[in-house]
Amino acid sequence: MFFQPLKFALKSSNLHLNSFKSFRPFTNFTYSSSFFQKKSNFLTNSLHCLGGLLTIDIFYTLYSDKFYNKHQLIKTVTKGVQPEINILPLHYIPRPEITEELKKIFKKPFSEYYVIYGDHGIGKTTLIKTILKEINQGVIYVDIPTNLNKLNEAFEKAFNFKFHGFILTKYILQKIFNKNFEFKFFNWIKSLEILEESAEIYKKKYNKPLFIIYNNADRLVTEDLKILSTFQSRAISNAKIEKYISIFVCNNNNTLKKLSSLYKHYHYYQSIEEIDNFNKEESMNYLVNKRGINITDAENLYELVGGHIMNLKNIADKFLFIKESFKEINNILYNL
Repeated sequence: MFFQPLKFALKSSNLHLNSFKSFRPFTNFTYSSSFFQKKSNFLTNSLHCLGGLLTIDIFYTLYSDKFYNKHQLIKTVTKGVQPEINILPLHYIPRPEITEELKKIFKKPFSEYYVIYGDHGIGKTTLIKTILKEINQGVIYVDIPTNLNKLNEAFEKAFNFKFHGFILTKYILQKIFNKNFEFKFFNWIKSLEILEESAEIYKKKYNKPLFIIYNNADRLVTEDLKILSTFQSRAISNAKIEKYISIFVCNNNNTLKKLSSLYKHYHYYQSIEEIDNFNKEESMNYLVNKRGINITDAENLYELVGGHIMNLKNIADKFLFIKESFKEINNILYNL
């Protein structure tokens, strides 16, 4: 009787031991061949589907590049460019002589490219935009950005279309990496290629070349001059065959010297137009008729700062402010 509980305990222990022996670890579990087959089929179908979508993406990009973009550029050029003139009427002084000289660029024999230069703030952009409003068609206006990484966006704005290439590819890459991932297949060289192809179509249709204006061309000057060199080489090659005519608008002699030195043997394809400061008559017209300063004071101000429009504007602002201040002081003293 004393050993009976022990026998029960041993039996109970054997029961648990047998249960443990019957247990098979999870690591010995094996997948069936049908499971792997399903996985393989799913992966294959997914890759086929992705490949099909990417193929559609490529064909769409090629169509957009080959037909739509060129058609849109031709449409933009034919319609004409009407850039906004960001200047108040108070500070706008017509310069008919210079305007007529610049207009001749669009009528001269089309076998050279042009460089228009003058001091910063002298009114080059305003003059050019004024002329463009009078020209019905055939001109593209590109404002070169300070950040050359945005040069392609500047071409998009000028051409009036977007490079929509590889939309799906871009989406997939953004999902794989992160939302801020930038996939830029098109660049400014592609823009120049589209320009050349469109210019060829335009010339066949209208029997005259396109014009493209690069405003703020100083920003194309980099340390290695590769970008400026590319633009200039394209300008020379297309001027020779009169496909399109380039006009570089820059602020200082430094850019002009670089443009003249890069391709010395082709200098006869380059024409230079300088825009100078206001002469005395133009300066007096601004100070007297626009700002309401009497002739004697206007002559003194012109002798002081010369004919640079920004200097004239600043000195006129200060002069009128001081004059108004003295008038107020005299009124206060008179009423005391």
